[in-house]
Amino acid sequence: MKKKDENRDEINNHPFLNWLEVAYKKTMLSYRKLRAEEIEKLEKAGNQAEDWKVIEISDDVALEKIKGSSFSGKVLLHGNSDEKQELMPGFFHNCGIYNSRINNGIINMKALVLDCNLVSGYIVEEGCCLFANGPIIYQSRPKAIGCQLSPGNETGGREIILWPDIDFYYAEKSLVKAWSFTELQRVQQNLKSYLSNIKDDFGIIGSHSKLIKNKMIRNSFIGESSFVEAVEMIQDSVIFPSSAMAVKMKQGVIVDQAMIQGGCSVESHCIIEKSLLCEASGVSRHGKVSQSVLGPNTHVAEGEVTASFVGPFVGFHHQSLLISAIWPEGKGNIAYGANVGSNHTGKSPDQEITPGEGCFYGLGCNIKFPANYSSSPYSLFATAVLTLPQKIDFPFSLIQQAVFNDAAIPSAYNEIKPGWVFHQNAYLIYRSVNKFRNRNKAPSYCLEAEILRDEIIEKVFKALVMLESPLEIRAYYTSEQLQGLGKNFMTESSRKQGIESYCFILALFALRQYWKHFSMIQKGSFIFPKESPVPLLFNRFGFDAQAPKELLLSYLSYEKAFLEGIIESRDRDFLRGRKIFDDYDRVHDSLDKDEVIIAAKNDFTAIEKKVTECLGLN
Repeated sequence: MKKKDENRDEINNHPFLNWLEVAYKKTMLSYRKLRAEEIEKLEKAGNQAEDWKVIEISDDVALEKIKGSSFSGKVLLHGNSDEKQELMPGFFHNCGIYNSRINNGIINMKALVLDCNLVSGYIVEEGCCLFANGPIIYQSRPKAIGCQLSPGNETGGREIILWPDIDFYYAEKSLVKAWSFTELQRVQQNLKSYLSNIKDDFGIIGSHSKLIKNKMIRNSFIGESSFVEAVEMIQDSVIFPSSAMAVKMKQGVIVDQAMIQGGCSVESHCIIEKSLLCEASGVSRHGKVSQSVLGPNTHVAEGEVTASFVGPFVGFHHQSLLISAIWPEGKGNIAYGANVGSNHTGKSPDQEITPGEGCFYGLGCNIKFPANYSSSPYSLFATAVLTLPQKIDFPFSLIQQAVFNDAAIPSAYNEIKPGWVFHQNAYLIYRSVNKFRNRNKAPSYCLEAEILRDEIIEKVFKALVMLESPLEIRAYYTSEQLQGLGKNFMTESSRKQGIESYCFILALFALRQYWKHFSMIQKGSFIFPKESPVPLLFNRFGFDAQAPKELLLSYLSYEKAFLEGIIESRDRDFLRGRKIFDDYDRVHDSLDKDEVIIAAKNDFTAIEKKVTECLGLN
């Protein structure tokens, strides 16, 4: 993930506090006590109060819009509107308070409160619609504010403190404890100051929010434009205010001590406990998230996530398990039946996993802890694989069950094929980049869409060096002969293919970087910085920086080869499918209609046109 501000190391953005301040200011009006004739009018309309003396109104309140309701404690009413609120699609009702019980609160009469069991301790802002709810009660500050999570090792050591304005970058930096001692002191002091500035005399139901037929809402802030329908319980939580990115919660969900940021979707009987859901993330279809952080654009459906820090764009759409994962890079997938969660040794739950960026855990795999795959981005763990505790250092790998037996290879070892994903499934690589570019719904987060970038290339280069390092050529290798393989074996043919794949990746990256800066290089206004891997790669592959025509022709050939790899990897699906289903072509669009392939072809055509123009000028 790109950082919007690499130097940001403290709490310096307070939209939640600002929202609270504005909400309180909007209630600072001129109120007066009810007159005798007004009390009589209210009582004739079926209203009652424990003590009318503590019910105060502003002069613009229309008392005829208060019917069949009861009041207790101090209640302030203000505002008036002739608009109607939409209860459900096609059904409208005048603003006001009807058949409801209000206790100790401030109600804007430009909202609608209808058939509510109890609304206590809340500021209800303009444009809200509260219909047929059970108790909505605010008694104390939500416990989610200042709540401490322990992702990864459940016995502690990677604590994150939640606060309403926390963002993913800040949470990630807290997780890895990247603070210096001085920074940590400043952060702790700022956090203490922030928490002390939270006004919590009342809960707030933000403007234009809609709360329909909910069983219980307790000690929670409901941000503006939120849609909350038929939930079982929201307790001690903060739904972040964002009119541009409303939160949607519905259908039997339970939310306890959670921070739910803008654009999130929480529905279908899911359970969220002591967790942070970052922008545009979501949980649905009985999913369970506990003691965890979900990054932007990550969605959990049906499965369980516990004590994990999950980065952006992770797909989690079936019954599966993820426990104690430190996965800030995200962008991966958890398939049906995957069990990524052996964090308990029988002594204590102190084991964890660091999946690499873009890792894919296949159907029914079982991943034993401790496990470190951070140096193996975009690797694929095949169906039913059972892995041993290990560290793997080979990006774009396939880890699959052994297809042959040898007495010299431990029976529990799997086979690893370094670089296989890029060589055999280029479609996946391009599709992922295309998805990251086009589907980011979290505007506050600058997601890095490109896969071939410096930090990934560094891992690929190290892996290439290891593949070229064996002292003797063998039929197969384990970690005794070649570092980085973990508890797996690799064949000689896979080693050769891995070298070929990694060389292609590195050369493609170097040529892309050259093309990216070509115009400035030609003008003599750009030199690759010392930390850039490009000069080293140019030297490795014999690219002549003084021969731009040859370099551009090489660049085109590599991009064309990548495009061909994308098409070939998708075509293999068709070849296999036709052998299995007679009507495969009838129910599947042809390759020419595949959206990913169309986009890849368009990208190549655009590159080819621009490069050709440059070659013509030279």
